[in-house]
Amino acid sequence: MAVSVSAGDSETIEVETNLSEDSANYFNMKINRAKKTEAVQKSEWRTFNTSLYYISNDYKTWEDSRQDCLKRGADLAVINSEEEQVFISQLNTKPRIGLIDKDSEGTWKWVDGTPLTTAFWSTEEPNDRAVDGEDCVSLYYHTQPVLKNWNDLACNTAFMWICEIVNG
Repeated sequence: MAVSVSAGDSETIEVETNLSEDSANYFNMKINRAKKTEAVQKSEWRTFNTSLYYISNDYKTWEDSRQDCLKRGADLAVINSEEEQVFISQLNTKPRIGLIDKDSEGTWKWVDGTPLTTAFWSTEEPNDRAVDGEDCVSLYYHTQPVLKNWNDLACNTAFMWICEIVNG
């Protein structure tokens, strides 16, 4: 069995081995965990509880933001608790998160497919006021209380974003 091992951003080494498929998967998992640890050590990522978070410094549409997260082995952030909401709100950005209602207006779902159960909408949100609809979510900061700062907005609007890798 051949296993490809990335030695860096541009170098891939193909190694011929007799590993079983399970062993190869375990090996690749260990490599991915090492890459995640290295990213945290480079301060590209922040930790909170069992997750890692990447905060962008750029502005992209919702789809481009999500693609960036997926390339990093993550996805747009899914907020599961009041504590996580406070953590993300205190990053002093206005990040896009992984909550959308594109499939059915008013039925909000996270990028992992789970329905919205705990919400932190700003007053009068969600309001779907944009001409083409507002199916994606970002956070206000400094202008709204931490537990009431979600804003629905058009998905084609460029915003910063936050990626999350859930560990455990």
